[in-house]
Amino acid sequence: MTETLAMRGGRPAAPKGLVRRPWPPIPEAVFERVLEVLDSHELTGNFAPMVTELQERWGEIHDSMCLATNSGTAAIHCALYALDIRPGDEVIVPAISFSGTVQPILALDAKPVFVDVDPVTFNMDASKLEEVVTDATKVIMPVHLHGQMCDMDPIMEFAEGYVIHVIEDACQAHLARYHSKLAGTLGTFGCFSLNAAQALPGGEGGLLISKDPNLMIDADLFRNYGEHVVSGQRGYVSTGLGLNYPLHELPAAVALGHLDSLADNIQRGICNAGILDEALVEIPGFTAPLVAPNRVHTYHKYRVLFDAEKLGINASSTHIRKTIVDALRAEGVGCCTWQIEPVPAWPLFGESREKYPNASHILDNSFIVGTEGQSLAAQSVELMQAWGRGLQKVARSLKALY
Repeated sequence: MTETLAMRGGRPAAPKGLVRRPWPPIPEAVFERVLEVLDSHELTGNFAPMVTELQERWGEIHDSMCLATNSGTAAIHCALYALDIRPGDEVIVPAISFSGTVQPILALDAKPVFVDVDPVTFNMDASKLEEVVTDATKVIMPVHLHGQMCDMDPIMEFAEGYVIHVIEDACQAHLARYHSKLAGTLGTFGCFSLNAAQALPGGEGGLLISKDPNLMIDADLFRNYGEHVVSGQRGYVSTGLGLNYPLHELPAAVALGHLDSLADNIQRGICNAGILDEALVEIPGFTAPLVAPNRVHTYHKYRVLFDAEKLGINASSTHIRKTIVDALRAEGVGCCTWQIEPVPAWPLFGESREKYPNASHILDNSFIVGTEGQSLAAQSVELMQAWGRGLQKVARSLKALY
């Protein structure tokens, strides 16, 4: 016998009395760091203490050099510029991502070339690269979507065969791993976001890593108006193109205040994802996100696929998706859709979504548990168990709404 859905007057699976912890948390370490900045009166500067420490520590974690930028988008822009991407050059990107992946390509008057994604991991499908590579291809930019790394071995092998650089968009994948290697360390560059929704939140900001010192010099020039910095002093003379992309001290302080708890927060998110996995195993029609072999998935987002046939519903996928999200929210389950269209189908590009059947199917037939303000990394076991019950309840009772 099915329970009455909350949207039909039933008792919510996750009632309002259950504590929902906001993301990002503001631990004491953040207050201490921020007050230190305010006491110092040093709010900005490429060699300011918080920015310098953040770069050093993130670089040490990844055995790389690191530059802090004012967004993940800026980090990608700096990486592309350092690789001398010019008008007409092509950059291969997946059909599911965020605008920050593609806008820097357009800003350099280059061309994003899209490939469909793997139907199970939602990441770039390396088998599609051969279909789109041309003499103009200069970069492949895999996006480690939702905290799970792409299958990097075939991507790197393909790139090496064509002498193409790889920029990893790891903005959603802090401390994710592939064959024990950290996200961002396999390509020429790795790019991270410090947006408030990320595992390492600074409010806004970005981090760029590389092991190539010459490329990092070029990236740093572009980050700072094209100015050379000698012995910690700005020359105020631009030697090339550059923008105003440095990170400021306050967001650096916030990020540093979270850095020591980053691994613990990610582990909590992984454990909470496991609770949701267990709940979804018991119900037909909903499928938990798959963790591919030899990966550590950090669950920046927890995307659930649904199957209309198994749910016993004859309606459009997008209508079912809306009904599921509405029903889950009524049950007290944090959920959202995030992206609903493949990037190449946006008005900016105007391609047919039918060219990207996997991406289109995934986005039409899925939803995300958790929201940017209610990350899995912050929540209690009790709340996750309630969310799991909410998922079960909605899946079992959904047909009654049609």
